[in-house]
Amino acid sequence: MDDLTFSQRYGYEPAKKILQTNSIDAELKNRLWNVFSIEIFNKLQNDDIFASEKSKLLSDFCNNLWHNFYKKDIDNIPYYRSDCKKIISKHFFESKWNKVYNFLEFLVTLNINSDIFIKEVNKVLEEENFAFRFIGKSIAPISNGIEIEEIEDVLKKTKSFTAFKGANEHLTTALERFSDKSKPDYRNCIKEAISAVEAICKHFTKEDTLGVALKKLESKGLVINPVLKQGFEKIYGYTNGKDGIRHALLEDGVIPDFNDAKFMLVACSAFVNYLIAKSGEIIK
Repeated sequence: MDDLTFSQRYGYEPAKKILQTNSIDAELKNRLWNVFSIEIFNKLQNDDIFASEKSKLLSDFCNNLWHNFYKKDIDNIPYYRSDCKKIISKHFFESKWNKVYNFLEFLVTLNINSDIFIKEVNKVLEEENFAFRFIGKSIAPISNGIEIEEIEDVLKKTKSFTAFKGANEHLTTALERFSDKSKPDYRNCIKEAISAVEAICKHFTKEDTLGVALKKLESKGLVINPVLKQGFEKIYGYTNGKDGIRHALLEDGVIPDFNDAKFMLVACSAFVNYLIAKSGEIIK
């Protein structure tokens, strides 16, 4: 109740925005621009507040932006930083919603104050009820904080150990397929997500297929609740049956959608996290 404004408390404005998906309202766009301005652009300027020319850092940033993102002639980059910012601002505010997120993702690849930038962008996306969040360096259509933490956690864990490299590569690819804003590939997202589980189970059991590996985990000291194990055996069957995800679509096959892919990405991430945690228990 304390977070509501006067207008929201008395019904003059909605208490919460409708979840934004394939659009972006002016308030959200303004706030995302403010995060860029505060956390990235302003960090690149000269220490001398009276200097109008671009600093070396800002010049490098503009060259990178013009060359790799705008793909325009860098000789036309303005000399004065205020003019540079006007052009970047014009491009940002005239861009469609998906192009805005292309821009934000590009900024993160430059590693300029990235951790704080991602944190502040996600804070704004949550407050403005937008159905996407940064996970790692990709903006994905997931708005639930627990789901995001699960995927981020497993990507960090699998990246930390060479033995889990295969699982990390599969999960990273799954997230990329899921997060493609122009043409999301839900089918291959699911294939990569279950392949991550297969890779982690193969590491522990040395078995080539997930179906066999799941049955042998206990013999390696990884004791799993039998109902949970049966559940993943059935999920594996869903992806690997004659009309499953890994095989060619039949004429009457059901094409996986956003919700199918989201469930598999989160579920497989959670299961890989679970197995890594379990393996820690037997190593102690």
